[in-house]
Amino acid sequence: MLFVQMENFGSSRPVINTSISSGSSFHPYLRLGRLRSLLLGIETVLGLPAWLLIAVTEYVHSAALGWVMFVSIFCWVLTVVLLLLYLAKALTRMPQLPWDTATLVFNCSAALVYAVAGVVEATLVASSKEEDSYSAWAASTVCVFLVSLSYACSSILSLRSWRAMQDGGEGG
Repeated sequence: MLFVQMENFGSSRPVINTSISSGSSFHPYLRLGRLRSLLLGIETVLGLPAWLLIAVTEYVHSAALGWVMFVSIFCWVLTVVLLLLYLAKALTRMPQLPWDTATLVFNCSAALVYAVAGVVEATLVASSKEEDSYSAWAASTVCVFLVSLSYACSSILSLRSWRAMQDGGEGG
């Protein structure tokens, strides 16, 4: 899209400035699109077995595992919503919303609570005496730590996008 702006700098002749725009507003959150979508996919794919494997165990007997289950499901649902918003390009359709800040807060929070949930679950797995649910808990613990790592990587990307928005505005 071509923008034409006429300016008058005190002379009788107007000065014409032209600038070319791509037609879509660029958002720094979209800068690393493939890597970001890959991380969202990893968070979605690994988050699902994390809570499914907890669900097949006797998590109702332990309040701590119930909390791990809540964290896993809550973060997984929000990640799926974020993935759908990302795929629908809602970030460029609703630029008035602070997507950079929201995703930074979500990814940092998810990385932190997932890491804590992983430590809690690993502690419970290590002290477990039930042989039948041990393998499901161990596999779930691995998934929880991998998801926590992917949220940490997403946090780094979100921090870079947030800094770009703070430093350079839309053009980042």
